[in-house]
Amino acid sequence: MDNKVYGRSRLEAASFIVSSAFPDPKLHGASFLARLSGSTAEFLSMWAIMMAGPTPFVLNSSTGNLELELAPKLPAWLFNDQGIVSFTFLGTVKVTYHNPLGKDTWTMTPQSIIVTGLDGLLQTFQGGVITSPTAALVRSQHVSTIDVYY
Repeated sequence: MDNKVYGRSRLEAASFIVSSAFPDPKLHGASFLARLSGSTAEFLSMWAIMMAGPTPFVLNSSTGNLELELAPKLPAWLFNDQGIVSFTFLGTVKVTYHNPLGKDTWTMTPQSIIVTGLDGLLQTFQGGVITSPTAALVRSQHVSTIDVYY
């Protein structure tokens, strides 16, 4: 197919090609890429599990309170020379994993977590669980950063 008709290099993926049954003949044969194709949605799902774990928010079965447990599945090679990798959680919360031992995260448990509120106040949690009410503050995006130390 002519690249000019197709609309991009033939080597690029396309979600769909306009059929000759489409009313506008100028678009027949043109290709389009949907913003969230199946492969894009799958990649975003894998990325979310890698960075935050499969179920970051849970209800504690004993108390019924909301908890946040970040359980990344990151290989050691993804961390920079200082043992750090960061990502944005829920669109606004900067999460930084500190991994000075340079190990795969699925082989370790966090030693501590520091949560910085929008007001600048720090809260420290021992282990890998952020408990209520701070977990709810994270979910409602009322914190600026989370630092997880392994």
